[in-house]
Amino acid sequence: MVAWQQALAAGAVGFTRNLGLTRRVVDALFTPFDGTAAGLPLAEAEQMLRDAALRHVPGKEGGALRGAIERRLVAVVESVTLARFRAAGGDLDPIRVREQLAASADALVTERIEGGARTSTVLLASGTVVIAVAIAVALRVAR
Repeated sequence: MVAWQQALAAGAVGFTRNLGLTRRVVDALFTPFDGTAAGLPLAEAEQMLRDAALRHVPGKEGGALRGAIERRLVAVVESVTLARFRAAGGDLDPIRVREQLAASADALVTERIEGGARTSTVLLASGTVVIAVAIAVALRVAR
C-alpha cells in the first residue's frame, strides 16, 4: 500500500473510533427494532433496516469529512447487517444481531477501509503499468 493511502486509511479508522461513529451508526440503524421480538420475517427486517439507513442523517459537527465517513459507515453497517440477517434465515432475532454487530463493528469497519485502500493501490499500480506499456508502444511505432 502507498504511504499516503496507509495514512488516509489509518486516519479514517482512528476518526471513526475516536468519535464512536460506528456504534452510533449501529444504534441508529437498529432503533426501529427496539421492542421487536425474535422470529421477525426476513423481508420485514430487511425493509426496516433499509428504511433506517435511508432516514439516517449524519451529524453536523465535524463537517463534510465526518458526513462522508458516516455515510460510508451506514452503507458498510447496512450491508454487513443484511448479510447477518440472511445468514440467520427464519429465526431472526434483530436484538441479538445488533449486539453481535456492536461487538465486532470496529473490526469490520477497519477491515473494509483497509481493503478499499489495498484495492485502490492495485488499481493505481495496474494503471501505471498500462500507461508505461502504451508509451513504449507509441515510441516503437514512432520510430
